Amino acid sequence: IAITAAGRDASLWLPGAIVMGVGMALLYPNLIAAMSDQAAPLIRGKALGTYRYWRDTGYALGAVALGLIAQFAHATLPALWITAALVAGSGLWLARDMPRAAE
Repeated sequence: IAITAAGRDASLWLPGAIVMGVGMALLYPNLIAAMSDQAAPLIRGKALGTYRYWRDTGYALGAVALGLIAQFAHATLPALWITAALVAGSGLWLARDMPRAAE
């Protein structure tokens, strides 16, 4: 996201999109597997459905919120930087608060 935000034309937008695409392709199977591992077998279907609901709702609400930010700022760059900051912040939060796996 930061690569895309830093670009002024397609010379950085395309590499940024490729990096994001590869990252998403590597991320999603792991997220659903982690959710499945944490849920008890009896409620696994409900847990995965709830997870997918909130993830998909976040896509919709996030797009609307960032569109509003871009509209009120009269530029898309603030929305991209806000997204990059939120992603970095959530990663730091998880790194600090997620329980470590038993080794």
